[in-house]
Amino acid sequence: MMRLGVLAGALAVSAAGSAVARVALMLLLQDHSPLSVSAFLFASLAPGVLLAPLLAPVVDRVESRRLLTMTLLAQAAVTLAMAASASLPIAVIIGLGFAGSCLSMLNAPAMMLLAEQADDNSGSNPARVYSTLDAARMTGVLVGPALGGVAVGLLGFSVTMVLDAASTCVLVALMAALGLRRHPPQQSSQRPSWWRQVAEAPTLLASDSVVRAAMASLAAAIVFTAIFSVAEVFYVRTTLAASAVMYGLVTTAFVGGRLVTSAWLAPRIPPSRQSRVLVSAGLVMGIGLAGAGLSHSLVGAAMGFMAAGVANSLQVSAISVLISTRVTPEVKGRAFAAMGSLNGGATMLGTLIGAPAVAGFGAAGALIIAGVGTAAATALAAPILLRAGRRPKLTADQAAAQAEHR
Repeated sequence: MMRLGVLAGALAVSAAGSAVARVALMLLLQDHSPLSVSAFLFASLAPGVLLAPLLAPVVDRVESRRLLTMTLLAQAAVTLAMAASASLPIAVIIGLGFAGSCLSMLNAPAMMLLAEQADDNSGSNPARVYSTLDAARMTGVLVGPALGGVAVGLLGFSVTMVLDAASTCVLVALMAALGLRRHPPQQSSQRPSWWRQVAEAPTLLASDSVVRAAMASLAAAIVFTAIFSVAEVFYVRTTLAASAVMYGLVTTAFVGGRLVTSAWLAPRIPPSRQSRVLVSAGLVMGIGLAGAGLSHSLVGAAMGFMAAGVANSLQVSAISVLISTRVTPEVKGRAFAAMGSLNGGATMLGTLIGAPAVAGFGAAGALIIAGVGTAAATALAAPILLRAGRRPKLTADQAAAQAEHR
């Protein structure tokens, strides 16, 4: 457990560094045009959606720490190149952002696989591992933006980017110090071709009725939930006429709810209950977002956003555990990558819908649409998820863990 805590602490530092750099880059691009900001954000999101599925076999072919070390150090090099961005053309900045995203797009599944090696109980219930990683990332997301604003104001853009590169190197150093390794499982037969491995994980996930229902309903819910990310600033700042300080406090409620839940509640849920938790979390998310829009008050918005954060933490843990416990170790990395790609695509689609929703129905109306749509998408899959057996199919990891326990 100590090794998992140290790894999570290093990941929190790295996540905070990434959030600091993001603030610095947004402030830099703001001086150019909204189109520049949109182009940079798209370039940052696109690789995870479009390229990750094609490169996913790497996660199951390369030892996890080695893969993370190579990609993280390359990311640090890109970040150092970005330190000169203040004097570079916009196209170069966007290109560097795209390169950094290409390097990082498989980090999440590789980190999930490596972190499992830091917890002796991950074979029987990996919820603690995935929730601890989520709590670490949320800690970085929570403190990073404030640190980023201060760092840019006091130290300047270039030094701020160097700090991000240094935080990445801290993560690489601590991974090496912990001695964690996750080697690709040995295959009993000849390894399939690259393109067969690309198709293998999505095909396997689609063949499982519970995972298929869970992933489809969650992706559909994410499309609606992503509208929230566009509507929240207009709702709080324009509809409720709140100050910038109040906006920061109210919107932090989402991250706070997710962080507390990932650190306390989500790790305690056994695999047998995760399909039911996914349904409950989707409904709570819908009620929270719709309630925030209907409340027309800062208190109501904060409560709704916090409920959405709690639900989001449970969703992240539930879908990760469901996939982990229903696929074999040989395809687990690609399964996680497929999950991330599908959810990333849903987020991009929802973000694109968000602007027309706010323009057509107002910020409050957009939040209500987000909430009702999220709840409806969850309800459609509820019959399958609620009927799911109390005990999920055992993977090779879990079967071995049970045999060893006996």
